[in-house]
Amino acid sequence: MKRLLKLMPLTLLLSLSAACTTIGIGTHAERSAGYTGATEALRLCVYKDSSVSDASVDEIIGAVREEFSSFGLRVEVPWIRKWDRPAFEMQGILGDIAAKPLECPCDRLFAIVGRDGRDFVWGLMLPEVLGAVEDTTLTKGYAVGSVGSLNQVISFQSPADIAVHEAYHLLGCKHGLFADSCHHQVASIRRVALYNREQDRISSRQCL
Repeated sequence: MKRLLKLMPLTLLLSLSAACTTIGIGTHAERSAGYTGATEALRLCVYKDSSVSDASVDEIIGAVREEFSSFGLRVEVPWIRKWDRPAFEMQGILGDIAAKPLECPCDRLFAIVGRDGRDFVWGLMLPEVLGAVEDTTLTKGYAVGSVGSLNQVISFQSPADIAVHEAYHLLGCKHGLFADSCHHQVASIRRVALYNREQDRISSRQCL
């Protein structure tokens, strides 16, 4: 939760980044309310830019796991595949991810994008998009996986912060200052996941 709170200064974020603003989530206790009993898996398949270190990927995945554990969601990573950033701007990056199949057993696809000197120069002059989720199915998205501009430094947006924020969008949460709608949305995703897993068990469907 501390990571997400760093995303709260709206004025700063809107002036420095054209990406996401903020999602109202509430405290850890508020998020934990009503999420008792067995957890359900959320299977996040990851594409890792070759320039992003394994340590950074571990930190990012760990942050997402910690954030959603209080919702009764157990973030699992069936696979991590190497991937080269296909474009410089958001449209090209997101288009590449959106075109990839959501193959079994993945529930969501998430790319961790590397940075280079072009990002530093761009960030000195223009707003940056540090993460995004395609808005057709809300199942595929990306976040930058390393610090590559002055904007990130002075706006306190670490790669883990950005990834957690985009992960909320992957669960259907929208921007806003109130937590209730997001709580209900994540709860709904969890119920659907539980139902689908149970149907798979009953019908003995397996990933091919």
